[in-house]
Amino acid sequence: MKHKRLWIFLPLLSLVAAALGCNLPSQTQPTAEPTVSDAAVATRVAKTMQAHGGEATATPEKVVTATQVSDVEPVPTEAPEVLRVAFSDANRDLWVWQQGSVPVKRIDSGDIVDVKISPDGDQLLFARSADFSAYSLWVLPFSGGSERELVSAADFESMKGFADAITAQPFVYGWVPATEQIYFVTSPVFEGPGLVVNDDLWLVDAASGSRRALLRAGEGGLPYFAPDGETVMISTAENIVLMNADGSGREVVKEFEPVLTYSEYMYYPSVQWRSDSSLAGAAIPPRDPLASPTGDTWVGFLSDEAQLIKNVSAHFLSAAVFNQQLDKFVYLKNVGAAGENRSELRVVRDLSAAALTDEVFVTGNLEFLSWAPDGVRFAYQDRGTGKTMLGQVEAGRMELTGVQDPIGLAWIDDSNLLYLSRTAESWKMYTVKIGESPVEVAELGPADAYFPSYSFVK
Repeated sequence: MKHKRLWIFLPLLSLVAAALGCNLPSQTQPTAEPTVSDAAVATRVAKTMQAHGGEATATPEKVVTATQVSDVEPVPTEAPEVLRVAFSDANRDLWVWQQGSVPVKRIDSGDIVDVKISPDGDQLLFARSADFSAYSLWVLPFSGGSERELVSAADFESMKGFADAITAQPFVYGWVPATEQIYFVTSPVFEGPGLVVNDDLWLVDAASGSRRALLRAGEGGLPYFAPDGETVMISTAENIVLMNADGSGREVVKEFEPVLTYSEYMYYPSVQWRSDSSLAGAAIPPRDPLASPTGDTWVGFLSDEAQLIKNVSAHFLSAAVFNQQLDKFVYLKNVGAAGENRSELRVVRDLSAAALTDEVFVTGNLEFLSWAPDGVRFAYQDRGTGKTMLGQVEAGRMELTGVQDPIGLAWIDDSNLLYLSRTAESWKMYTVKIGESPVEVAELGPADAYFPSYSFVK
């Protein structure tokens, strides 16, 4: 059984100080992407580690998909019609907010690590730790009531996997789509700094509390569940595996050489599912991203096999970002002299065609943020001007007026966004509608306290 001490790198994460006991903002997405727990801050990935890419260096293979992208229909969901948000504030208390009402504090304990709202918006899954050395997982109805412990601190201690570890903590965790199950992957907690991932996968029934190890330590990686909850891609440092959600039918769909990160962590590629669960996408940097000449980043589709879409000349640990429909992706390409921090934001579209378009959308000191659900609009930041921008494929761009240095910016729908902002004094949460000014949802506490998190459905 593979079970070795690993550091892990997740692409496109921003730096958050470990001293804050922080957690990255999260949301319920159709792709069921893993959300990183507070342990992930130990990766110390700089926020300026943006996705960079380059020109195509190989002729793309013809991609054949069972369903044309234009024919894909969204998977029906049971999400509420009104926006529901669950969040932890800088004081580590738990709140809920439903659009049209005011935020309500559900737990005033000062030990909340992170919260995930269920796809139907009715339940909250959250991690607790008073001292960041003992962890537990709990559930609570969105509307209030009694909280229930699903995985205790003693349970996590039994999962640590190393004799010299203090305990284990949930490294990634969330709701399995279309079910009432939760999943989590553990990471042992040691005295002093350091991050190890156990590469396991646990499932817990939220109603009964029954728990089982779907994958034992060393057998898994990071799980990416399909929107229908029936299959899951497991990303590791050397391959991507497809299997049924019950653990059967396991097969390797993409192998690659482990990526040199020039530090003590391993690189695990992110996986993006299409909304109909028939197809996924991934981007994998070359083995040595700093080699000269620059190697290629592999960008391709994943189903029961891997299909190359396009190779892009990669800068250090770059990645491509797909839209929800998996018919376009963007990447950033370094341009100009070293140290200028200038990039081209490039859009690659018509992914089902033999000849792909690869167009420069804008150039500057850029950071890509996220695609809108419609798959044609996206948000990015121009660091040179300090502006948050809205772009549209085959069209222009405009400033999202008043949106200053958004953190965890996410699309609620095609016209509305949700994000956090930190001033010198405090954290705040905002919504903004395109063409209008931001609206403050909640004051989240002092800026020098803990890093807030949020999760939403609509």
